[in-house]
Amino acid sequence: MTPPLPTLIRGVGLHAAWSQMIDLNTVCPLVAVTATVDVAAHIYLDVQGLRRYGTRAMHEPDAPTPPLALAAVVLTTMLAFLLVFLLSMAWSVPGVLSVLSLMIPLFDPPVWCWSAGLVVLESGIALHLWSRATRRTDPTLRLEGDARALVKKGPYSVVRHPSYLSYCLCFVGLFLLLPSLGTGLLLLGVPGYYQTAVAEEVDLISRFGNEYREYMDRTGRFLPRLRRAHQRE
Repeated sequence: MTPPLPTLIRGVGLHAAWSQMIDLNTVCPLVAVTATVDVAAHIYLDVQGLRRYGTRAMHEPDAPTPPLALAAVVLTTMLAFLLVFLLSMAWSVPGVLSVLSLMIPLFDPPVWCWSAGLVVLESGIALHLWSRATRRTDPTLRLEGDARALVKKGPYSVVRHPSYLSYCLCFVGLFLLLPSLGTGLLLLGVPGYYQTAVAEEVDLISRFGNEYREYMDRTGRFLPRLRRAHQRE
């Protein structure tokens, strides 16, 4: 009979602070299902985009991102994908739990902490899926024939960078779920994605001019606007 996952975690030598670990028997299957759906949807939409538009569907805006911000985005995103993968596998392949010992746990998360982390993580995954489903075949904008059109519906009707926001939510969620030095590094991705969004907006203003400025008046960068600007006529 396989012992409970918390017992297995203690058995791989994790810090004593995680001796009363989160209920991975609940967390892991939930993360596994939602992450699998998200990845499958992205693969499907990528294939559809390539069939319809060719390599144009994979073109990203040529926005000059600051090198440090780009490095933070790339490294934290890769680490987040790795941690989500490990969480997805931990309930069925206990051996992968040994990798968690490398993150240097900080403290044993109380129920409210890891529960909040799970909610934030799942919200990030759901927003990531929703924003991609809205964009469908294009990574940033929506292709219309030979032109590119701004996506202004779905989550894009509220915030301008819901996909980047989804990554930030996942970073925070993973830290609350598994508080450690390793997951703490994920928080560096938040300012990284913010600077990336700022750089992209400069490029989008040059492409779309007043259309994008008016869009900026109605939406927030990462958070919804509490008051929308209506001065423009």
